[in-house]
Amino acid sequence: MAECPKCGAALPEGVSFCPNCGSSVGDAAVRTAPPAAPAPHAAPGLQPGAEVAPPPAPPGKPARKGMPRGLKVGLIISLVVVLLVVVGIVVGVLALVKVVSAPADVANSYVRAINSGNMNEAYSYLSTYTRSTESLSGFKSKLGPFEGNISKYNTQSVNVRSGGTAIVEMDLAFSDGSSDTWKMKLVKEGGKWKIQAVNPESSS
Repeated sequence: MAECPKCGAALPEGVSFCPNCGSSVGDAAVRTAPPAAPAPHAAPGLQPGAEVAPPPAPPGKPARKGMPRGLKVGLIISLVVVLLVVVGIVVGVLALVKVVSAPADVANSYVRAINSGNMNEAYSYLSTYTRSTESLSGFKSKLGPFEGNISKYNTQSVNVRSGGTAIVEMDLAFSDGSSDTWKMKLVKEGGKWKIQAVNPESSS
């Protein structure tokens, strides 16, 4: 299509003046618009002028869905609390077992020493008050007949009381077929259990 040489407006065919600016447009002055550039070759399967989609991006690594930070912290705190509770229970049980077993251990050692004839050791398990009222010779005289005659002994009960005292009841069987229950009262001296009194209760 022809164009006005002055304003560049499109000119209908056969006009002598530009309908836009009124300038005279003779045949010699009329310039023709340059031909349009040829359309680029379309890719196979596409219509001319259609946009070609960019190639798909290469697949990346899938996003890792991690645990939220707050949940991690809460989980760690919960595990620590549970661990502390378990440790506390274990320590408490061990402490209780030690409290109960300590006076029973002294009572067992006392009877074992008498049965083996080690009267000096047995005498050392007595409390300070008991030793002040009973001499070693008197102790040996009273308990000498039990030497080697205790065939079996078994702790029946342990009762630890407030104020540092405990009662241990022990069943004893003798080689002549008789049996006794020794009720022992223990007191704590310097952090150690000592036997203050032994009361035999014959059961046969």
